[in-house]
Amino acid sequence: MDYIHSLRPMIGSRKIILNCAGVLIEHQQKLLFQRRSDNGQWGLIGGLLEMNETYEEAALREVREETGLQIRLTSFLGIYHNHNMIWSNGDQAHVVSAYFTAEILQGEPRVDEESLELRWFAPEEAPEMFAEDHRAAMAAYLSGVRYPLLRENRYLPHAFLYARNLNRHSVDTARYGFSATAPVRRVQQMMVPGSRPTELLSLDRLAAELGVKAVYLKDESTRFGLKAFKGLGSLYAMFRILCRELQLDPDSVTPETLQHPSLRARIERMVFATTTDGNHGKGVSWAAKVFGCSARVFLPAGTVEARAEAIRQAGNAEAVITDMRYDDCVAWTAKQAEAHGWFLIQDTAWEGYEEIPEWIMQGYTTMVFEAAEQAGLKPTHLLLQAGVGSMAGAVAAAAHEAWGDVHVYTVEPTEAACFYASFVAADGRAHPAEGGGQTEMAGLNCAVPCKTAWTLLSALADGGFACDDAVTEEGIRYLHENSPSVTAGESGAVTAGLLLKLRECREPALFPPDSVLLIINTEGDTDPENVQRILHTGDGSLCSALSFTP
Repeated sequence: MDYIHSLRPMIGSRKIILNCAGVLIEHQQKLLFQRRSDNGQWGLIGGLLEMNETYEEAALREVREETGLQIRLTSFLGIYHNHNMIWSNGDQAHVVSAYFTAEILQGEPRVDEESLELRWFAPEEAPEMFAEDHRAAMAAYLSGVRYPLLRENRYLPHAFLYARNLNRHSVDTARYGFSATAPVRRVQQMMVPGSRPTELLSLDRLAAELGVKAVYLKDESTRFGLKAFKGLGSLYAMFRILCRELQLDPDSVTPETLQHPSLRARIERMVFATTTDGNHGKGVSWAAKVFGCSARVFLPAGTVEARAEAIRQAGNAEAVITDMRYDDCVAWTAKQAEAHGWFLIQDTAWEGYEEIPEWIMQGYTTMVFEAAEQAGLKPTHLLLQAGVGSMAGAVAAAAHEAWGDVHVYTVEPTEAACFYASFVAADGRAHPAEGGGQTEMAGLNCAVPCKTAWTLLSALADGGFACDDAVTEEGIRYLHENSPSVTAGESGAVTAGLLLKLRECREPALFPPDSVLLIINTEGDTDPENVQRILHTGDGSLCSALSFTP
């Protein structure tokens, strides 16, 4: 009610028109009602629109603020009036309210300062309500009135969600420190001679717009010519698997060792297998070519053929698009590897399969230690993309080793936000995503957290964001226009798009003025056709952010 509070000193208690949004939340054939703290009476959940909000946006915000629930609007009930609303302080209004039905996505109802009680009632046993518009909306609901929404509404298009991690704790990050990962950098330099650190760019304009000291962007779109950082992990993990299988000392192996005739034939017969959304598989294919072996790469349903072809072209792999979702494909590939004698090289961990994913994650730490040498200022805040979370977990752990207690936030697609869902649950356990997996951010389209990544991020992350595709589209356009040397893909640009969103809402609690932000462009245009479509569509505008709850 900030907008109305700012008006009342100018107009007094005279009658004005107010716009409100209300919600009938359905669950197990009951509706949720609120007994208000200002008058002690029952009513529906909702409240006043703030400046620039739509009715849908206000409905979702009010429910989150007053009940703690994440909801999805399911139908529109209509517009109803309370012609003579009078508050206890004498303020008067004609209230015009839009009412919706909704279902719960996540959370349990909790009482805030605006409520004395929240209670579920069967519709036919609804309590007497104090307001004319509430009673009219309830009557419409009981008579079966339902209108379709004009658009799908999870929070709102162009928006993001945020959940705090309420269970931060200490965790051992030593395995991701500079000394512990020195073998990683030795292998990278040995097997890819002449490779150079990727650029660290300073986004001065964005920093000024956010009101912070600096924003750094680590551009991984040029790493090893693969348009993504994933080769860092694949190369090191494949090297360690080769050393294990060939009984070689990883600290003393050289390229010449691997070329010895007694080993060459064995390496050539080795086949590595993995599931990928695109970039990890490309890294595995490339690493297989580097070491002279081969790979089988399986992709989930909905993957564009351009990603599969890029995997084939990157190195020495067969790439097949399956009809399975990512997490189902991971389980299937593990079984295929066992049946065929392939070596599974998967970038997510589960009980009993943890060593190889950790090698992959250690490979990713190179980005942090390069940035530590390149950055003029020590980063204080990291926004990290999370699919299964292997990159985010590794970078968070290495950053903790390099810079101490930095603030870490995971960033995911709204439709595949398993870390966000886990933070919302707030029980300290990893939870699967609840979305349908429909997102342009193919590299982040994963529903189940990596076991090792969750161990790290549940301890180190301040919270997690879930972003609609429009957020990353805006990031792609912004980087193209303001940093011409950067080519960003759908998974790579989401953190930049999120910063644009935070710039609009100017949330001071998140980034104090002395903040130094680090984001990573994790991929270039790995789906060139779609990136070109994004660059040539849209007006570049963003709705105001409505879902930030620190």
